[in-house]
Amino acid sequence: MDNNLQYAQERLSNIRFVLDEQLNSPTLDNLDDGSRLKSFANLQHLKITKGVTPKLYDSLETVLDRLGIPHQSVEAFVFNSPEIQAECFSLAGGQCVLRFSSGLVDLLDNDEFKFVVGHELGHFLYSHIGLPEEEEGRTFRQLKQSRYQELSADRVGLIGCNSLDVAIKALVKSSSGLNGSHLRFDVGTYLNQLKKAEEHSSIIEEYSTHPPAPLRCKALFWFSLVNDPLQMKEETLLAPMSEVDNRVSRDLIKYSESHTAGLQLQLLSELELWSKLDEVSSKGSFTKSDQAVIADAFGQEMLQKALNFYKGKTAGEAQEHAKLKVIQFRQQLHDLGY
Repeated sequence: MDNNLQYAQERLSNIRFVLDEQLNSPTLDNLDDGSRLKSFANLQHLKITKGVTPKLYDSLETVLDRLGIPHQSVEAFVFNSPEIQAECFSLAGGQCVLRFSSGLVDLLDNDEFKFVVGHELGHFLYSHIGLPEEEEGRTFRQLKQSRYQELSADRVGLIGCNSLDVAIKALVKSSSGLNGSHLRFDVGTYLNQLKKAEEHSSIIEEYSTHPPAPLRCKALFWFSLVNDPLQMKEETLLAPMSEVDNRVSRDLIKYSESHTAGLQLQLLSELELWSKLDEVSSKGSFTKSDQAVIADAFGQEMLQKALNFYKGKTAGEAQEHAKLKVIQFRQQLHDLGY
């Protein structure tokens, strides 16, 4: 990997959203060299170059310079589609390919395009790997990680475009599909949509790979208060970043993860119960004292559940069953992203 690229990754590591997990390097070692992808793109798409697409090229170059990414590491293409899409493909050897739909490019002005370029390059710098293509192959944990990755990439996008207003305009246009002729950018009114959604947060959001656009805008607002894109330094203060991440995490639970957060509490209660039963079973008895502990900690209903569990079982059978339940609930919590 180019030393300059490695430096760019290290320089921006402090602004990565705290819940966006670092990937293990072996996953990245298996990246494709991109030869087929690049051949296909050169045949089917339009490459962003100074000679053919000078404004897009200038925007791309500006963002690469702001992020400190070597120009030779990135190739970018526009493909014909009315859909609002942008993609980043990380390749072996510290290379990447960016793809932008013509619908997206036509929708945004040059500065707004810089936000999207920076966002996609954020995925590259943070070595984000995509989810399985099949919907049924995606766990809640993976979907959560995808949403957390988007928040990290948005921060890099903000640095790329150098303006909170521009970043929010790009997000509003991309989520609504409306161009500037239909929009008056009143950020306060737009963010108020979150308050109206608070009482009716839907499980649909938990199956999404992206956080809701108003939440992304609010997260960028919190981030911008402690990180001026013009003054972004590698010695970014970690304490203010921790405060920002805590605020964003609370909003995520409120608007995107309320269902799994509630389910988490149920599973934690079950895990605690079965862990206690595993401990009790190892002693070979379920004494009155043990029963009182269960009742105090979990209530009479759970105590009755425990008594029914022990009925007709040997101590060995009870312990084996309890251990399996502990494993089961830990796995369910892991799949939920906890």
